This record gives sequence, structure tokens and C-alpha cells, in this order.
Amino acid sequence: MARSLVSCCYYFGTIAVLVGHCLNSGCSYQDTPHVRPGWVMAEGTVSLNQQPLDDAKISFVPDSLANPKDQEKWFTAAILRGRFKVEIPLGDYKVRVQKYREGPGYVTVPTIAKQYNDNTILSAKVTEATFNELSFELDQSQDK
Repeated sequence: MARSLVSCCYYFGTIAVLVGHCLNSGCSYQDTPHVRPGWVMAEGTVSLNQQPLDDAKISFVPDSLANPKDQEKWFTAAILRGRFKVEIPLGDYKVRVQKYREGPGYVTVPTIAKQYNDNTILSAKVTEATFNELSFELDQSQDK
């Protein structure tokens, strides 16, 4: 009886040590996001006329892209309540912000001025920092 009690305590002790090690070494929540080498997790804010933009998307178009219209090579993220987060490689980018509404005949109509979309004046330099806080303030008050 004593021998089986010792064996049982040994096994439970070993399991407890393994579970503790797992929780301490990576199975738990960590503050730093895991990204690929040469990439960073960039996040930031987008406001429109001093209000957080919602239900839109932001695209980072690499300056080095031979065909800037090749959307498959863009890095795009949703903008919700004025915030976005995207995993992106280091480099220089043109930034496009897009939001649409439904128009007559099921046609989508852009609601963001071309200076922030098709003919964007926005740009971003993504550096080696593990965390980039990018902020874009769009002002369309003069466009209306």
C-alpha cells in the first residue's frame, strides 16, 4: 500500500511540474505578438473629420510594387471603431483607406475621397520596431 501511494505521488508530482513548465514557457498569454522575421505587427488609428472611422478597410501598397493595382500584393486590414491591426513586412507604403455604401441599383459608392483612396496622399514607413503606432487623420470637411 505504501509503495503504491509513493508511486502515485511521484506521477502526480511529475505531471504538476510538466503542466507548470508548459504554462510558464509559452502556453500562456504573451504581450509580444509572434510575427515572421522581417515583418512587424503594425496597428493604429484612422479618423475621418475628427471622428473614429468605422466599418472600413485600410490597405498598405508597397512602394516597390511594379503594378500598384495588383491588390493581391497589398496588406489590408479592417478598421473598426477607428482602430486597425495588420502584420506587414518592413518597408515604405502608400496607404489607401476605403469605405463604401450601397447606391442605387446595388452599386457600391465610395465614401472616402480619392485623395485617401485611388489617388492617395497617405504614406507610411514601417520600421524594425516590433510595434508601430500609425495614425491617419482624414479631413473631408472641405469636400462636401
